[in-house]
Amino acid sequence: MEIHEHETSKWTVLTIRGDVDLATSPRLRARMEHLLLSQKRSLALDLSGVTHMDSSGIAVLIEGFRWARKVQVPFVLLSPSPQVQMILELGKLEEFFDIRAQLEDENPQGN
Repeated sequence: MEIHEHETSKWTVLTIRGDVDLATSPRLRARMEHLLLSQKRSLALDLSGVTHMDSSGIAVLIEGFRWARKVQVPFVLLSPSPQVQMILELGKLEEFFDIRAQLEDENPQGN
């Protein structure tokens, strides 16, 4: 799994590529925890490049949602890959998360 990070004026965007599973999800969890609980940044996860996600990946997404609610910042899933979208639908989670095709603020900070 690769995690790429960039910021816009309103959001921190984590672009995730590859598999999010039991072996890799702790890295994603740690980064999300820092951004949400320590920095209290609005967080968007670009999931368009996720090739596989197991239950541990879904658990991390739910945990991120709960952290965001706790600190009252937005938490968004961007363009889930077909594999992730299927898992969200099977778990009836597509209504639980704020899922968008893109953010309203797409310009990186300073541009």
